[in-house]
Amino acid sequence: MPTEARRIAHLLGDDPAEFKAVTRVVVAHFRDLRIIFRYWACLGSEEPFTMQWNQWREFADAVDFEKDVDMSDLDTVFVAANVELGGDVKANPGKALTRYEFVECLYRVAQRKYNPRNSGDGEPLAPSDALHKLLDD
Repeated sequence: MPTEARRIAHLLGDDPAEFKAVTRVVVAHFRDLRIIFRYWACLGSEEPFTMQWNQWREFADAVDFEKDVDMSDLDTVFVAANVELGGDVKANPGKALTRYEFVECLYRVAQRKYNPRNSGDGEPLAPSDALHKLLDD
């Protein structure tokens, strides 16, 4: 299994049905995700294929994530996506997001936004539904 897939599978607790559902959501939005990532990555001064922390913060501000997710949580999402798992690509910079780490960040934001811990707001959304809702908003 490729690194990007392993990372999401790990977050899902290795639930194969939900992994397939999340994969379908990402595939359905992949063209737009690629364009969005390229745009924000190119605004950075480092590499055009990675998104620096400043670009992540600007992106989060532009799409109004802060309305529902604390900025400190968005910083945590960035850092968590940059944790190198065994077998991660060697060319993966430690202080910038690759495209698959960007998708992982969006997944993590969706979970924080639509499935906040201890919210008491009823039944939580399935991870794939939360991601779908985030990407459609």
